[in-house]
Amino acid sequence: GEKWQAAKEAIAIAVKQLPEDAEFFIIFGGDGAELFAPLQKATAANKEAVVRALKSKTNSGGTYFSRWLKEARVQFAARPNAARVLI
Repeated sequence: GEKWQAAKEAIAIAVKQLPEDAEFFIIFGGDGAELFAPLQKATAANKEAVVRALKSKTNSGGTYFSRWLKEARVQFAARPNAARVLI
């Protein structure tokens, strides 16, 4: 519905604003944790590909935060000395 569309738009805006020397990943929830965009550099091409893919992403229901956080920890572990931001 409207909330899902607003969430996808917010993600797209955030991705577009990332500086190109940053790295990012996106995890979607639902009944589990889906690594939608694996850890990658925030190049213009990568950001555009993710924003484009977001348009067709559908909501899979469920709100299992612990599963999402577990996957985020796995992604963060790949860069132990990096600044970490979870939104």
